[in-house]
Amino acid sequence: MEAQKNSRRKRLLVDPKFQALFALYAALTTLVLAPLFVAIDLYFFNLFEAKARAIGIPPESELFSFVGHQRLLIVFVFVIATIIAILFSVFISFVISSRMAGSAYALRMAMSQAEDFSKAKKINARKFDFFQDLVEAYNRLVDRSNS
Repeated sequence: MEAQKNSRRKRLLVDPKFQALFALYAALTTLVLAPLFVAIDLYFFNLFEAKARAIGIPPESELFSFVGHQRLLIVFVFVIATIIAILFSVFISFVISSRMAGSAYALRMAMSQAEDFSKAKKINARKFDFFQDLVEAYNRLVDRSNS
């Protein structure tokens, strides 16, 4: 029974609904930042082109063609980097949210499985779980009720 309980706690998806929402927020946060980087890119390239025109370089020169290609390349790089960042942030959000949901899940299961408070069992938090203080408070409450 104990081995089965421990294997259950090692799942990455402890609370899929919460974790999916957490991952969605992480992806949206990353996605919201992408247009900011593209806007900054366009601003600096436009500033560069304006300076080139101001010093008298003709618009049909090779420099403007090169700058146009570089602008497209940078936007392409930003798009690829954004996709990679979204995938990375979703993965990391699942790992972090598993650490959040793990303690809450263990606490919820311990409470729901106890017929009454005198039969409640202590629970163990994983090493890197968040809300370990909540688990410790629950365990102290179980200790007080048993004594």
